[in-house]
Amino acid sequence: MKKITFLLISILLFSFNFAYAENGDDEGDDCDGISLNTHVPFIGNCIGGEGSDVEDDEIFPFLIGGMTKILVTVVIVVGFFMLVAGGVMITMSGADQSAFSTGKDLIIRVLVGIFLLGASGVILYMLNPNFFG
Repeated sequence: MKKITFLLISILLFSFNFAYAENGDDEGDDCDGISLNTHVPFIGNCIGGEGSDVEDDEIFPFLIGGMTKILVTVVIVVGFFMLVAGGVMITMSGADQSAFSTGKDLIIRVLVGIFLLGASGVILYMLNPNFFG
């Protein structure tokens, strides 16, 4: 289980390419601001410049907000799969009490983690209503 968790975290950390070009001066590029090499969910591939909703002094908060949305989405998806895995553990445990308690503990830990994620989001929203965009 630790190897799978390490593999998932490694994939998440290194899967997105946030490198950017100098400015929109590349051939065939219509971006006047920062041009990302890939299309990033919740962010896009062009930030700032003329015709953009993001001003030059709002680029970093925009990127952080996009990465926060990506991470929250990943945590919720992984949490759902872990809930399913805990349910399968409980279902397949039969008379084995250790497998039943392992599945039950997994479900409880996932629910506590998702609750803490939501609670931290509420606290951050109370501190700064513009935090999530």
